[in-house]
Amino acid sequence: MFTAFTKYVAKNFRKPVGFGGWVSTWIMNTMNQKLYLGILKRLDLVGGEQLLEIGFGNGYLLRKVLRLREDISLIGIDISKDMVRRIKPRARLAVQEGSLSECSFPDAFFDWIYTVNTFYFWKDYERDFAEISRILKPGGYFLNVVYTKEYLENND
Repeated sequence: MFTAFTKYVAKNFRKPVGFGGWVSTWIMNTMNQKLYLGILKRLDLVGGEQLLEIGFGNGYLLRKVLRLREDISLIGIDISKDMVRRIKPRARLAVQEGSLSECSFPDAFFDWIYTVNTFYFWKDYERDFAEISRILKPGGYFLNVVYTKEYLENND
């Protein structure tokens, strides 16, 4: 029974669906507070930037980033249809369902691209990093924030 539960939770960490997905994103938001703070501290925004969040889950960090400045635009992409449906599009925020490697953003479009703990779930690292390189403006920033193996082993 515990193995089935563990698989269920892991599946919802990758692609949150339904009630289990909602619970999983709440758990992730709790676990990732230090990582979110790291993103927020490093986003040195001057205004007018285009940002992309890869794997936004329930939109917790999207909302935090939007509060940083009134003159930025933010797009979130997530593979979970359920999570995309939960986010209300608004001025300065758009969301879409899909994976990074399947996106259709224009070349050199984003000033900032960031993601928190999604790298583990990417299916084709080479293709995804090539896509980031294509859609990131020259001189733009990519923040890939993850827990290290050492951190996880020492904080259980």
